[in-house]
Amino acid sequence: MTDWINRIESFVDQISGTNPFVALSLKSLLVVIIAFFVWAIVRTLLSIFEKKVQHSTFIQNNPRCFLVFRKALFLGLLLGTGIYLIRLFNIFFIERFYVAFFIIWFAAPTTDFLLIALKYLDKRVEKEHTKIDDIIFDLLIRFS
Repeated sequence: MTDWINRIESFVDQISGTNPFVALSLKSLLVVIIAFFVWAIVRTLLSIFEKKVQHSTFIQNNPRCFLVFRKALFLGLLLGTGIYLIRLFNIFFIERFYVAFFIIWFAAPTTDFLLIALKYLDKRVEKEHTKIDDIIFDLLIRFS
């Protein structure tokens, strides 16, 4: 792995020469291109996996499940790419705000996933059907 990184850095050094702005521009462009390809690969793999598990009862009852996973993976890729670019340009004071912003963004897919899981568990527990189960699940769904 380090061999590839060393080759890329030597290539960027040869192209940029003594100008550090060209090197930073090439590295940032390369990172964005790699992130785009990683997202295309992840999206393709997720759609293949989605087609293979379509017969599952959980997936049939909750078709939004893969949308939640796709959104969470996309946000994770954006977070990683953004932090790398922030560190590449040495703008460290923005990093905390950036991470805080993504923590807020990650709340939406997390909440969606918890609601899906709670509704699924509620249907699974309905066989025993006690009043305590109803109260607990109602409270959990309201607070999530």
